[in-house]
Amino acid sequence: MEFEVSDLINKKNYTRRVTAAGGKVRVGSDPKADVYLDGPNVGPVLGLLENDGTGRGWQFFNFNGRPITVVDYVPDTDGRVREVKTATWLGVTGEEDGHVVFLKGRVVELRHPPDYLIKVRFEANELAATGDRVRQWDRQTAEFVIGLHRELNRILSGTGLASDSGVSRTEEVADLERRIGDLAGTRPEFPADDTRETPVGDHLAGAAVRAELIRKLGAQAGGQIQRLRAAEQVDSWAELRIRDDAGEKELTRMVTDATAGMGLDSAARDLTARMSCVKKDFWGWWTARLAGEHRDFGRQAPSPQVRRYLALRRARQEIKALWYGYGPLEDVLDDPTVTEIMVVDKDHIFVEKDSQIEDSGVRFLDDETTLAIMKKVATDAGRVFNEELPLLDAMMPDGSRVNAVYPTLALKGPALTVRRFPSKRITMKELVERHKSLSPAARNFLEAAVLNRRNILVSGGTGTGKTTLLNCLSGFIPSNERIITIEDTAELQLLDPEGKPKEHVVTLQTRKRTSNKQAAVEIDIRELVKNALRMRPDRIVVGECRGAEALDMLKAMNTGHDGSLTTLHANTTGDAILRLESMCLEANKELPVASIRQMIASAVDLVVQLRAVVIEVWDAEKNDGAGAWVRKKAKLVSEIAELEGVGDDGLIVVRHLFSRAVGGPLRPTGALPSFFPELLEDPKVRDILKSPLDLVRESAEVQL
Repeated sequence: MEFEVSDLINKKNYTRRVTAAGGKVRVGSDPKADVYLDGPNVGPVLGLLENDGTGRGWQFFNFNGRPITVVDYVPDTDGRVREVKTATWLGVTGEEDGHVVFLKGRVVELRHPPDYLIKVRFEANELAATGDRVRQWDRQTAEFVIGLHRELNRILSGTGLASDSGVSRTEEVADLERRIGDLAGTRPEFPADDTRETPVGDHLAGAAVRAELIRKLGAQAGGQIQRLRAAEQVDSWAELRIRDDAGEKELTRMVTDATAGMGLDSAARDLTARMSCVKKDFWGWWTARLAGEHRDFGRQAPSPQVRRYLALRRARQEIKALWYGYGPLEDVLDDPTVTEIMVVDKDHIFVEKDSQIEDSGVRFLDDETTLAIMKKVATDAGRVFNEELPLLDAMMPDGSRVNAVYPTLALKGPALTVRRFPSKRITMKELVERHKSLSPAARNFLEAAVLNRRNILVSGGTGTGKTTLLNCLSGFIPSNERIITIEDTAELQLLDPEGKPKEHVVTLQTRKRTSNKQAAVEIDIRELVKNALRMRPDRIVVGECRGAEALDMLKAMNTGHDGSLTTLHANTTGDAILRLESMCLEANKELPVASIRQMIASAVDLVVQLRAVVIEVWDAEKNDGAGAWVRKKAKLVSEIAELEGVGDDGLIVVRHLFSRAVGGPLRPTGALPSFFPELLEDPKVRDILKSPLDLVRESAEVQL
């Protein structure tokens, strides 16, 4: 950026070239023509020009490609800034209040006759949109942190810090933090002392405030995903060892100011809306805070000492995350609104929030770092991830399900998918009242069916909520019954109607090959189903049938283990039946199809079909609070059907009990299940007689 100030009275010109380092830079020497560049020149504010002699000045904005706005810096009596001119970068000329503004290409001319003429020439990268500029500084700070990390690895020979057996983890982490501070001070892009600022330092300081803000919002959100670490990690590296009380107090004040300044304390905003606001508005708020423009809260711009402390605090956290944790993924994992993390390649990390996929904004610097983090995930799960074992299916310390693909198979680089689960499971009441996944009558009918020990198959595509519904249905099982759960990755959390964990539950999980040299035998779901029959179960709950274990599950349902539950992938009830047939043939190709169908019809009483549909909902937070319609994925029960038996044509007869028209609610079809009399006679169901009575009443209304 170059400034040329022409003193029109004294006929003198002053030129000063300024980098994007920001700060206050003086151009000129005459009080009538002195010009200051005041502010960090990072983010949406390109620069604050203030004439020291007259008190008049201008700000230049560039919000994601919107027109540049020229603002009179003279505040009114109420402290607000009065806008006097808005123009674009298309050569528009305007005049108002004695100001003449010329905008041609990347040159801005500001004339204030008869005092002075200011020309500001911007470089192309200085006119980048806010998001582009944030990504640019994210990249530079990531390179800075990775550079420190590699230098530390070199200094410590990559062997870790606790080379001496007498060194505790606390001392080890404190030593690492000291080394990070010493090494950072030697880098030219980082403030070596507390009297100057740099863009890298300011951006790292902002990242420290943003991370603490997100942590605070997550801690306030009861019932959302909470980050859990492995037991041995809790008191090891996550906690900051080198702390400054004054800096921590200032950080707390900044988080409080940001919460109020961005409206995050509004009771009308849920956690998802707050996190969206942080993503959209934080860096604009931070840039203005650095310029000292948030005086409504009684705060000046943070001092260089505070900025350096926060920057160093953030650098330490990021390097410790690379050393001990999951690197850039730590920030995403700390976001309680993220339910899925998808690493496509080092430059593209997507997340799912509120059933919508969006760019996370974080990046890996290179494939080497990405692969190192994925291997760390595998190690923490007791697995090996390499060229010989290029597929990883494991669980993280917080219970998240992980799948990773080695670069030999993933052509763009290491690929990672993390499925996260909330610490508080969605209840059946929430499915009915909040998510509208099913109707009250359907809910009561399913409760009666579970109590009446009906075998239920939950079917649906990927991400339709099968596990969630299975958890809710399991909650209807009486507490005095013994339940055996069988899963590839333990995800089920069986709760009673009050939300407390069921006590008499045995959880079984498959064992996979963890090393290319391991001789241990793999134990699959089929073996666990067979073993469960010897464990005196009242109910067997299989997380998902994917293959030959379906045959053993059907046998269990047909041999005295009524009331069992399972799920499978299928888009319709008919597809679910065909899938069961194919999985049984996979177990035994000699079985006649007619026998398989008879077994399915005899074993499975109900199929609950789920589907995900895209709906449009009004989001009041969009368009800077003006609101907009957004597309959102809803997970709905589309059908509840009974498998009656095998018909004369050899096909399984399906009786549709509940169905959902496109865009409509789930309603009874008018058909009653064949076991309806048994529901009425069952003493356990008698306590919820409202269930069958509602079904009869709604069915009659449909028929009429």
